[in-house]
Amino acid sequence: MTFVLSDPLPSLRVFSGCLQTVSSGPQAIKYFQGDGPFANRFQYPLPKIVLLDFRMPRMNGLQVLGWLRSQPEFRGVVVIVFTAPAHPDDITRACELGANAFGQKPSRHNELIKFLKLLKAFWADFHQFPPPKIQVMLGELAKPGV
Repeated sequence: MTFVLSDPLPSLRVFSGCLQTVSSGPQAIKYFQGDGPFANRFQYPLPKIVLLDFRMPRMNGLQVLGWLRSQPEFRGVVVIVFTAPAHPDDITRACELGANAFGQKPSRHNELIKFLKLLKAFWADFHQFPPPKIQVMLGELAKPGV
């Protein structure tokens, strides 16, 4: 299970090994594409869950979400958008673009740790992801003309 957190927080070493971070929207896309420093999939595996900050530099979370959902091979990735207090229109737009959830970013370190542990408990220990082969096949079926 890999989480990609769009807002690097070095104090989250408790999740090392399952938590990768990027610092901007374009860097998140490069991570998914396996470009540049992210080409090594052993070191930078494709995530099953993305914690997407709504307010990222150079490309906001909704733009990254829109790109992610436009890529058939990533449609099965769970995307949780989170931010400081959000406007209801932001929540609606995130859901329209395919976010699996939208939540308020924890403001304190201990709240963030609690949030990540709860997230892991549900998505890693309870939720059943389709096998990778099925995700690829579903992506192929979603292509125009198929």
